[in-house]
Amino acid sequence: MSDFLKCNCLHCGQNIEYPSEGTGETVPCPTCEKPVLLTPAVDRKASYPANSQIPPTGDTPIKQDSYVARVRAEPATDKQKEKLSYFGCALDEKISKGEASDALDKCVREFPEKEWAYYNRPATKEQLAELRKINKHPDCGPDEPFYDFENEGLLTYGKAKDLIQDWAGLREQKYWEEEKAYQNSDEARIDEACRWLDMVREVKRKQVAQAWAVVKSRMTDTSQQPDLTEVEDTMEELFPDFRKTAQDRVTYQCKHCGGFFKARYPSISARNHSSPIYFTEADKIQITIPCPSCGRDKNVFSLNVCKYICPNCSKECLVLKSQTGQPVTHSGSEGCNKDFFAAPKEPSTVKPTIRVMQYVGQPLERVSSDAPTWEQLQKIKEIELKLDPKAGITASQLDELLKLEDQPPRAEDLELFARRGIPFYAGDAFSTYAGADLVRCFEKMHAERGDYTNISMAAAAASSDPALKKATITLDQSGQLVFRWPKRKLEQWYRKGAKY
Repeated sequence: MSDFLKCNCLHCGQNIEYPSEGTGETVPCPTCEKPVLLTPAVDRKASYPANSQIPPTGDTPIKQDSYVARVRAEPATDKQKEKLSYFGCALDEKISKGEASDALDKCVREFPEKEWAYYNRPATKEQLAELRKINKHPDCGPDEPFYDFENEGLLTYGKAKDLIQDWAGLREQKYWEEEKAYQNSDEARIDEACRWLDMVREVKRKQVAQAWAVVKSRMTDTSQQPDLTEVEDTMEELFPDFRKTAQDRVTYQCKHCGGFFKARYPSISARNHSSPIYFTEADKIQITIPCPSCGRDKNVFSLNVCKYICPNCSKECLVLKSQTGQPVTHSGSEGCNKDFFAAPKEPSTVKPTIRVMQYVGQPLERVSSDAPTWEQLQKIKEIELKLDPKAGITASQLDELLKLEDQPPRAEDLELFARRGIPFYAGDAFSTYAGADLVRCFEKMHAERGDYTNISMAAAAASSDPALKKATITLDQSGQLVFRWPKRKLEQWYRKGAKY
């Protein structure tokens, strides 16, 4: 005979006994009907399963026993209270999840006929509405509904519950099958190449896909995949402007007053044909300028350039120091596109163009009085996050957020995960705070559109995308710190959830 193990529902604290061969499967909780991953009731180490749906940014271990104890102490759910009322139990308004779970176990043992009647009563309005919603899913055509209300007769509560859970299981199975197929496809490798090449310069996916196809067509061994460096070389071969344009704008923050401003490098108006680049890292020099907000010194980057008067059009033009001593072309929108010899000379200091960044809804003085510290900004940079320079985030606000690291997850965030059927495995309060913001983004999109999507599956899609960890910290309308992601990425993850 099989050995039986025990675990607890992380949503309502219900005790569940199951055969050992069922370990790893996801089943509905008999009380709250939410998905439960069958795992023995032992302490979890800080591991992060590949199919988990909310990735942690910290390494704090979550011990299941202590977590279940905390969940059992929470107020009982409406489902638990409804079932206890069905058994005729007198309810204490302050009853906890754990007490309700124990009481239900006792009722099932003592009144099995009531338990049978509970599941054989007619399906609820909510269940019928959910099944009709499922029938409208694109995978269910008008001739093949998931449940045929006209021909399959009256639904019981238990059967409707099983059908809804079966649908969720089919959706999850399909998602992981498609995800596995995607990870083994050229599409996934092209996306990886896009992310890698994007560190060199901004690229278009269509261009990367074209370069990928060219590299693959040249390979004699079709079982091998193109190397990323080969794709980069082919990009330079196919697209002459690749690597030519570099990022010429940099955002700075004054560590004295906290003011933000953008500095734009001087525009190079003459260059050599044999080295058609505007500038490289080697051409940068550091200069000191006054902060446009407080007037104190701030180090910024400029370019090591030499000033010339073009002999053809008598206009001033700039040449990189590394390209002097050779013929250059006076190019650019105001250039004459004629050649002249750039004789070697000492470089001239050309200050970058400065533009103060305006804050949304807050005057600069208010933000500057409690601006984020240099240490806070370095910390944000280390964990690969970005700070919205226009939001006016203060040092005290950022300090409250950073304090969540290595702390136990907040109850309201775990409750949100549980409500949406999102399993939580490991992570600290900082990671769950970010994960809850992602779920709220999906909820907002769902409320605005009113279309079908599976938020749990949308979160799963996000968890497999490296872009999830590169969020921007900003402020919402109430002044609360929130995590935000590009609309394009949110749309992509949301659409994947709509498939299930």
